[in-house]
Amino acid sequence: MRIINTVLFWRVGKLDKLIEKVGIKVKCDPLSARQARQWLIERSEKTHDCRLSQQTAEALVHRLGSNLGKLEGELGKLAVLAGASQR
Repeated sequence: MRIINTVLFWRVGKLDKLIEKVGIKVKCDPLSARQARQWLIERSEKTHDCRLSQQTAEALVHRLGSNLGKLEGELGKLAVLAGASQR
């Protein structure tokens, strides 16, 4: 198993100063595994009209991490498969 860590360094520049004049900057930290599992369970019900077990949510977060884009993609696939199996 390969683990890739990415570190981004942000240099404050002119754009940041312009944004601060008219808006705000928001720091967006990644979700914890617990938060990602809860998000998956809620998202499955609200968006895909299906129920996701705690164990399935845990397995998805374990495999994919807490990247919501990846989790949503896989959740969509599971929802389609679950819907197809009920026909």
